[in-house]
Amino acid sequence: MSLEWFRNEVLPGVRMRIRQGLILVIISTCSLWPIATLYVHAQPSANDRQRISDAERLIHNGEFDKGISILKPLIQSDDHNPRLLNLMGIAVTGRGDLKEADRWFNAVLRLDPSFVPSLKNLAINEFNLNHLSKSQELLDRAASIAPDDPVVQLYLGHIAYSRHKYESSKAHLSSSGRILETQPNAIPELIDSYLKTNNKKSAVDLVRNSQIGAMPAATQFRVAFILADFGLFKEASPIFKSVMRLAPSSYDAAFDLAICSYQLDNFARAIEILENLKTTNHNSAELEILLADALERAGRTDRAVTELKEATILEPKNQDAYLDLADICVNHNSPELGMEIINVGLRNIADSSRLLFARGVLHAMNDQTELAASDFEAARKLTPDASYSYAGLALNYFRSGNVKPAIELLRARISATPNDFMLQYMLGRALMQAGADVGAKEFVEAQTAFEKSVELNPKFHASRVELGETYLSEKRFGDAVLELEKAHQLDPKDRAACAQLFIAYRKLGRTREADQVLAELKKLNSDQRTPSQNGVRLVKRN
Repeated sequence: MSLEWFRNEVLPGVRMRIRQGLILVIISTCSLWPIATLYVHAQPSANDRQRISDAERLIHNGEFDKGISILKPLIQSDDHNPRLLNLMGIAVTGRGDLKEADRWFNAVLRLDPSFVPSLKNLAINEFNLNHLSKSQELLDRAASIAPDDPVVQLYLGHIAYSRHKYESSKAHLSSSGRILETQPNAIPELIDSYLKTNNKKSAVDLVRNSQIGAMPAATQFRVAFILADFGLFKEASPIFKSVMRLAPSSYDAAFDLAICSYQLDNFARAIEILENLKTTNHNSAELEILLADALERAGRTDRAVTELKEATILEPKNQDAYLDLADICVNHNSPELGMEIINVGLRNIADSSRLLFARGVLHAMNDQTELAASDFEAARKLTPDASYSYAGLALNYFRSGNVKPAIELLRARISATPNDFMLQYMLGRALMQAGADVGAKEFVEAQTAFEKSVELNPKFHASRVELGETYLSEKRFGDAVLELEKAHQLDPKDRAACAQLFIAYRKLGRTREADQVLAELKKLNSDQRTPSQNGVRLVKRN
């Protein structure tokens, strides 16, 4: 997702709103906090009280210079009054001179180290100067005196979040009360903290209970982006729509809404949004690729190929366009055309390890094991940390019937990168292909690998199919149905999922569901015998 609009156009305005908002918070807090001092002051006259009130009003309204002109003579006559010195610090902060403001706040704290308003104001200035350790120290002092102060909790939360201490940021931000919704960064940070500490329900509840739609466009965008990043596309979609109403020309909000629609399988809506973006001169390769993917998923292969070809023209070095075009060809039974497209891509991007890997897969599909091995090894040398080249080498072993070295290779790679769902899937496949029997340690290892793959990528349907088959072998028919139903939902055209689901339903005596799946399987087999030629025709035509 592109964030240029968010970073360049909106974020500066957010920062300004934050600064102005803090000044108002500081003033209101200052005026309510009881003045505690080590010095004894004469009671101000009625005239001085009016002048102090006038200064507060002017500073509250952003008229800092006028407020300062009133405060100067008052301070000259009473330079040990914490309230006056603190108010001067606020005014100077508003004028943008944080270092000068800190001089005034420090003067207050020399008089009274426990004067909480100045502790907070100085801490906020240090925070805005990115002096986080100093800010933390001042806030901790303030918290020891006023532990429930919402401003103290808010900024302790900000600091914890900036340091990636999400449990701490969650605790502090959630304790900041009503002030939370007045600060543009606070709500997104708390939502993100909830999600990063596996507290999805609290994050969703916060979104529902907050007035997100009344917040600035940048805040709404950030909230939606965080939600989408954690796969909460349904919750993110209405917020992206709200951003689009506030910023109709925003490419990012529209594009991200299209991604959410695509992820929710609403391909028609995704296509509508992306085509509208194209008409407003926002065309790009990433847009064409996403549009093509949505069109293909909607069964409109002709248009999908056209969009991908346009993507290669817009960005000849964009790997995804070539990979998606080749994928369409393979899915429409034209691997030879897929190979041609990959070779065109490699002529434009000779050092693309992903394209080399894809060509290796196509070679392996054609039983050209030596050519496949050469491409996989070349891909591995280009990107030695990428797991897909190892997956390719293992695949080549599979195709040549040499499973044992594939298992050794995958085990070694998984020991270094255990959280790769594809490697876990392939290890499970290799172990099962080697003839792991139910109850044997290799069978348990394979099943564990499939379970890990599903955990790492719940949307990768192939792992669910294999996992369901292992459950069937153990006569765990209920567990098998759960996995195979999910696999079938993810890819209704997968014949293996249909076949295994049919068996599982029959074992459970669920005859009606079994008959329905059998009918789907027969149709898939019929379609396989009469494949569509759209992919072939369209690629050849151009």
